[in-house]
Amino acid sequence: MSRKNKKRDPPEKWESRSEHERFVRIFESMYESPAFISLPANSVRLYLILKNEFRGNYTGNRIICPYDTIVSHGISRNTIRPNLRILEALGFIVIEEGTLMREASIYHFSDKWKEISDIKTAKHIVKEVRKQVQWEKDNRKELSQTYGDK
Repeated sequence: MSRKNKKRDPPEKWESRSEHERFVRIFESMYESPAFISLPANSVRLYLILKNEFRGNYTGNRIICPYDTIVSHGISRNTIRPNLRILEALGFIVIEEGTLMREASIYHFSDKWKEISDIKTAKHIVKEVRKQVQWEKDNRKELSQTYGDK
């Protein structure tokens, strides 16, 4: 005899207008942290999309989120990777695997953002990530020739 998956309890009345709505929760400690304050707007949107896609134990505490899902929520395909890098550098997520077109990306939430103690450090991290992304963009042709991109 097989076990049936336990259905989720409907949200409390104060949590939604109907049983099919869900909220994305951000704790106050995160919201007021230097790391969250320094996030660019698209990075915040991307983080909220990942929080919305999180299904808890149903997916083994992993977030499975293809780029198409992110694009359908209004973020340009060209800005996804830089914003994922910013979220990873500031300690909000860990990228496990995934590629642009071939397989869904898998992410985990992280608490490393708590280690960033001031806004100046967080903004410096964002600036360095943007600089690295721009360098890769500028040198894409040279890098593809060096590594034999086929």
